[in-house]
Amino acid sequence: MVKIETKRLILREYTYDDFSGLRDIICDPETMKYYVRPYDENGVKRWLDWCIGSYKENGFGLWAIVSKESGEFIGDCGISLQNIDGVILPEIGYHINKKHWRRGYAKEAAIAVRDWLFENTDFDCAYSYMNKANVASYSTAVSIGMTKIKEYDDGEEILSVYRISREEWKIKTKENIMNTLDAIFSRKSTRAYNGVQISEEDLQTIIKAGCAAPIGMARYDTLHISIIQNEELLVKIFNDAEEAMFRAVGIRKNMNFGAKTMILVSSMPAYREGIEYAHAGFVIENMVIAATSLGIDSVVLGGPIGAISESEELKNAIGVPSGFTPVLAVSFGYATENAPAKEHIISVNRV
Repeated sequence: MVKIETKRLILREYTYDDFSGLRDIICDPETMKYYVRPYDENGVKRWLDWCIGSYKENGFGLWAIVSKESGEFIGDCGISLQNIDGVILPEIGYHINKKHWRRGYAKEAAIAVRDWLFENTDFDCAYSYMNKANVASYSTAVSIGMTKIKEYDDGEEILSVYRISREEWKIKTKENIMNTLDAIFSRKSTRAYNGVQISEEDLQTIIKAGCAAPIGMARYDTLHISIIQNEELLVKIFNDAEEAMFRAVGIRKNMNFGAKTMILVSSMPAYREGIEYAHAGFVIENMVIAATSLGIDSVVLGGPIGAISESEELKNAIGVPSGFTPVLAVSFGYATENAPAKEHIISVNRV
C-alpha cells in the first residue's frame, strides 16, 4: 500500500469512505470548469472504482491527499495511464477542493508524485495534459519542472501537453535542488504572466532569501520589505507609473505584466550616499535567484518607484514606514509561455 508524505500532506490510497470529499470536488461546476461536464454521484463511484482498480493493476493511481495538520481530505494527486494524442502515457494529475486553492498543495503533492514515479517505476518521462486555457493546471505542471511539448485537438477541446524526462528530473528532484549557478544562468526577465498567484510557502522562501542578502555594517534595520498582492492597489501603482512616465518623457508604456505579487524594498538614508541602492539590489537579486530555483518567474521594476515615492497615498496604502524611501521592486509569477534565458555580454577588461 502506497503512502507518501510531504511537509504538509499525506498521500494515501483512496477508500470508499472518501466518497463525500471527492464528490465535493468533481461534482462542483467551478472546479470542473475545464472538463466536459461535472461528474454526478455515479461518476464519483466510477472514479473511486478506477483509482482502486489501478492500485491493484498498476501499483499506482490517483491518491487521496490529506492534510497532516487537520486530517481533512483536500483532493487527489497521482499517476494514471492516459491516452494522450493516441499514445498511452503516465500522467500526473491533481484535483484540489476549491476552498484549498492558492496554498501550493497541488504543487507540493505533484512534486512528491513526480519523485515517486521516477524512484519506483521504469517510465522515462512523466506527463501532464489539460485544456489549453486551464492556467492553474499548466502552471502546476511548469512548477514541477515540466515543459510544454505540444498542443492537439481531441475533437472536443484543444489540449496542451507537458513533460519532464528522467534526466531532467535528476536535476530538479528535491534531493538535487537547482544549484546557484543553474538558477543564475536560467533566470530571465518575464513580461507576460498567466495570472496565477504564487503559493504562500514559496513566497516565504523568497522573503527568507531576501533577508539573507549581505548588507553593509549589518544594517538590516535600514531596510523594509513590502509584499503587495492587493489587485486594486497593483493596478493603481502601474497606472500611476504609466502616467508619471508620460509626463516625464511623453511616452506611454504598459508596466503591468499580469503578475499577482510585487515586492517593494524601501530604505532609510544610508551611511554613504547611494549605498541603499546596492543594498536593495542585493535583496532583490537574492529573491529572484530563489524564485528561479522554485520555478517562479520574475521581472525587476524601476518604473513604479517614482510613482510610489511621489504619492503619500500609495506609500500609506503599501505600508512604507515613515522615514523610508522606495528603492526597487520586483514582480513574481508564472510566465504565459516558457522561453530560454538569453545570453548577454557586458564589456570586460583586465589590468
